[in-house]
Amino acid sequence: MSNLVVVVFNDEVTAFEMRTALLKMQKDYLIELEDAVVVTRDAKGKTKLDQAVNLTSAGAVGGGFWGLLIGMIFLNPLLGAAVGASAGALSGKFTDIGVNDQMMKEIGQSFKPGSSGLFVADTEEVAAHALGLLRLHLARELDLIPDTDVFHWVVDFPLFKHDEETGDWTFMHHPFTAPTAGNEVWDPGEPQAVRGQHYDLVWNGWELGSGSIRIHDVEVQERVFKTMGMTDEEAKSKFGFLLDALAMGAPPHGGFAMGIERFVAQLAGEPDIRQIVAFPKVSSGSDPLTGAPTPMPDEVLAESGIRALPQEDPAKA
Repeated sequence: MSNLVVVVFNDEVTAFEMRTALLKMQKDYLIELEDAVVVTRDAKGKTKLDQAVNLTSAGAVGGGFWGLLIGMIFLNPLLGAAVGASAGALSGKFTDIGVNDQMMKEIGQSFKPGSSGLFVADTEEVAAHALGLLRLHLARELDLIPDTDVFHWVVDFPLFKHDEETGDWTFMHHPFTAPTAGNEVWDPGEPQAVRGQHYDLVWNGWELGSGSIRIHDVEVQERVFKTMGMTDEEAKSKFGFLLDALAMGAPPHGGFAMGIERFVAQLAGEPDIRQIVAFPKVSSGSDPLTGAPTPMPDEVLAESGIRALPQEDPAKA
């Protein structure tokens, strides 16, 4: 296991409620998970393992690097007595990373009778995102969110992230974000410890805005491009204008942008911004009112020098 995500609730949630919520998250947010298991400890202290759902369509996530994660949501997780016999057996990605029934039993010993826990096996990014959405969904459904306003600044993000598909390093925020003071020099092949000067403002779990301090040193900007796998010639071809300007001397600069629709949605108590914007888009990016996007006529594409190619069916590839 590369990580363990733990989220605590103080009310009981049944295995059925968690399965229902997971399926809703998958539908509403187009989340694709490999395996999910619900662990339930009943009122008599008996623990059951339920390979609850196969949340993916065929081949949804497969392939690539698996920095696998066991994500866990504890519900009513006060210490309890000994755990009982387990029903069912783990399979799929759980067994691939060496997690078995006995491990689940041992973790279940910390469950209070009448509690349930959810475990997800997937990449860290997917599992953490899915469990975060599930946590918020169940909190709303069970009315566990206090009527208070809490603001947070999120800082010290990594400057780079690893692209599992290409194997290269890429930017976390954008490629012009400045590293934090004292981190201006790093090994382009090992940049994971470098932190960036980008920041988010969060209100009750909603990102209201974000921004960053930009790079104003040409050597630092060249090092970022090199870390991303660009040659000097490629960087000059794509961003020569910027490198020339930085070489002439640029002052430290930065910015911050806010989203007014997020303020309005929070003030109105709405679950998302689609409830307060004039022409909301669905999760696929289409507009139900106008039917956009629609196919473009060939003559319009020709004017712009664009040629539309037929989309290849992944099932036939």
